[in-house]
Amino acid sequence: MIIPAVSYGLSESSHYAVYRDVEGEEKLAIFDVSLFELLVFDLSSHKLENKIKFPDDGPNHIGPYNGFMSFFVDADGVLNIWNNVTSIIYKLSWEGDVVDKTVLDVGLGDEFGVRPYMDYHRRPVFADGTIFLFNMMSDPKSNDFTKMPMSTVFNHSQFGKMFAKKVGFYLPEEYNRGLMGYAQFKYVPSAIYLEEEQEFLVSFPLSGKVHRFDLDGELISDFEMRSSFFKAPEPLRSIDFRAKMFTQEVVVPDSEEIDMYDLTSSDYNYLMKEVKSGLFIRVANVRPEVEAYKNGDTTPDFSLLFFNNEYEKLGEVFLDGNMHNLFMSFSTDKGFYVMNYEETYNRDGEIFFDVFDIKEID
Repeated sequence: MIIPAVSYGLSESSHYAVYRDVEGEEKLAIFDVSLFELLVFDLSSHKLENKIKFPDDGPNHIGPYNGFMSFFVDADGVLNIWNNVTSIIYKLSWEGDVVDKTVLDVGLGDEFGVRPYMDYHRRPVFADGTIFLFNMMSDPKSNDFTKMPMSTVFNHSQFGKMFAKKVGFYLPEEYNRGLMGYAQFKYVPSAIYLEEEQEFLVSFPLSGKVHRFDLDGELISDFEMRSSFFKAPEPLRSIDFRAKMFTQEVVVPDSEEIDMYDLTSSDYNYLMKEVKSGLFIRVANVRPEVEAYKNGDTTPDFSLLFFNNEYEKLGEVFLDGNMHNLFMSFSTDKGFYVMNYEETYNRDGEIFFDVFDIKEID
C-alpha cells in the first residue's frame, strides 16, 4: 500500500492513529510534532483528505509545541491532543478548532507523580466509560518499583472537571532486580482492553510475561510470552546501587553508558490484537549487540510473537529493522500494515506499507 506524503517529510517524531469516522470509514491520521500539523488519509483510496496546521497563537493555539505532544481519537471519533508540558488535553474539531480543554491535576507533589506518556503504541485505552492513560516512570521516594501505579484514569464525559486518579497496573517483579535503565520505553506498558472479558492485557517492556488486570488495575494473572531471540537483560546497576541513588550516596552513570545500555538491552515494544485474524501480537525490539552499537548501529530488529485467545503462543517471526519499521504499524480488516523503510525512502513523497495477511495454521 502506498500513501502519498504530499510535502510531508516522514519524521521520527510523528505520531499516528487509525480510527473510523462517523460513517464507519477507516482513516489514518499522522501528527508530526516537528511540523505541528496533522494529516488524515483515507485508507481505501490512500488519498490525503484533511490537513490541519496548528497556529502559533490565538484561540486554537495548543502550545507550547514540543516533542512530548501526542494525540488520540476517542471512542466518539473526537480528536484529542495531549500536551505533556502543560498537562492539558484539548478536544478539537477536524477543522482544527479547539472545542474544549482541561488541565489534569497530575499530583506531582505526591510520592508518585503522574505524567501520562503516549507514543505510537502506548495509547490511551477506552474501557467502561473511562480513559486509561499510562504513566511515565517518575523518581519514586520508595525503592520498591512494584508499588508504582502506572496508570491514570479520568471520566471523559466530565471533560473540563477532571482530576487524574492513579490506579494500579503496578510494575512486575522484574523491575526490582536492579536499575533497569533510564529510558521511559523500558517502563511504560502497552495495553489492550478486552471488552467481553472486562479485563486488560498488559505488556511491560522488560517482562517475559503478559499480565492480565481488572478495571481497578489489580493483577488477575500472567502468562509466559517471551521472545526466543534474546534473554532477559541484566540490570545496569544492582538493587543496592538503585537504593542509594535516592539518597545521593552514589554517582549515577554518565549519559554515554546509559544510552548504550538502553539501546543494546532488548525489550518488548507493544501489544495489539490484529483485526483481520483476531490473533494477538506482541512486538519485541531485538536490539544490537554492544560492539555493533559502538560501530554506530542503533537500529533494532523486531520479533513478532503471535498468540490466540487461550494465550497459547502460536509462533514467532523475525523482521529486519533496516527493512521494516514496526514503530509505524497498524491493523485493519484488510491486514497488518508495516512501513517498509526501503520502499519509502526510494519513493519521493510517498509512504509505503507492506500489508501482511496473518492466519492461524492448524
